[in-house]
Amino acid sequence: LYLSLTALFTLLGQPLSLGFPLVARAVLVDLAGSIGPAPSATGWLGLVAQIGVMVGAGLMTVFLWRQKIPLPLGRPLTAEERLPLDRLMRLQVDTSVSHPNEVIVTESHQIALTSVPRNGFALFNRRVLLLGLPTLQTLTKDQAKIGVAHTLCRPNTLKDRLLRAAVLQSDCAHQYQAVYRIQHTIGARIMAALYSLFLSVFESWSQPALRWDVLERDSLMNRSVSLDNVLEFLAADALLRRYLEEMFWPAIAETTKHDAQPPHPQAMFYRMLREQLTKEISNQWIAEAMHETHSGDDSKPTLSERLAELGARRLDPPNLGGENAAEALLREALSSIIEQLDKTWRQRMRHHWQSEYSKHAENRARLSALRRLAVTECIHGQDAIELARLAKHLLPSEEA
Repeated sequence: LYLSLTALFTLLGQPLSLGFPLVARAVLVDLAGSIGPAPSATGWLGLVAQIGVMVGAGLMTVFLWRQKIPLPLGRPLTAEERLPLDRLMRLQVDTSVSHPNEVIVTESHQIALTSVPRNGFALFNRRVLLLGLPTLQTLTKDQAKIGVAHTLCRPNTLKDRLLRAAVLQSDCAHQYQAVYRIQHTIGARIMAALYSLFLSVFESWSQPALRWDVLERDSLMNRSVSLDNVLEFLAADALLRRYLEEMFWPAIAETTKHDAQPPHPQAMFYRMLREQLTKEISNQWIAEAMHETHSGDDSKPTLSERLAELGARRLDPPNLGGENAAEALLREALSSIIEQLDKTWRQRMRHHWQSEYSKHAENRARLSALRRLAVTECIHGQDAIELARLAKHLLPSEEA
């Protein structure tokens, strides 16, 4: 019953855009059928109102048709560059496989299939496989193959089709909301408000369906690949997610204290991963991940829930050594992909980066002044508090 209602709710997302041309056509047909003697004063008011509705719906239809939904940020792979990946995607599984129209390498941690609309109407969408470069640089080729299979393969059942429809509806709605929010036309504001309202209700309702979708695909992989390989992929995914959040990107942000220009994070990633993610940290993070609970987002199952669904009781740290998937699959294109992703990221971050660097420079100058003052005379009150705060923020812990 829940899945049936979710499917109905999913269908309700389509009228957010398709409703406008349907309304315009219905009013036009009604006007054409009501042509006759001159109407009364009340009839004229109704006629004007109908014409107003038809024009408004027609203008919204034109606005939606002219919308161009961009592909996700990243480096699209050419047909030649995709050849090793295409061979990887020849999956020996007895299931439905969603073959992508485009493959884009991104700067984020992900292996995901997204449905990108061509315009304001979610029809004839493009299937785009998103491969995060940090993910490919962390996983081995075999682990990446499991990740790709987990993303593209679907159980060929009615239940899965309903789950997949909910996932795609949520995906499209978020893309539309992001596009319309940055525009300032009346049509964009109307659509942004409609999608915000729809998502506020749909996301709460569909969380169990999105969680089941992940668990269903886990079970499918367990039937196609050995359990040990599936568990190794889940462990690598969990480690990488936490490493990026707690170590890599914070370390990159720290460099604003000393460097006026943004660094090259994708070029630095592989070396930093090997240096920072030690075996001791991996063991600790895996143990902690097994005890994680939901933090307000019930659309994704916890690691312990995924293991329980697979019938596994423990998870060992993965093998992250040897040739990584980026080297094996991207080959000669890897260096140009790293260069392009870093160039795009640095251009996007340059203004924010220089602003942060200027703040740190001002704080360092203020810290030097307060330290000189502390040497020559006793400081107290607000100056002492400020000195302690700046020393903690800018100096090494032992010096602070």
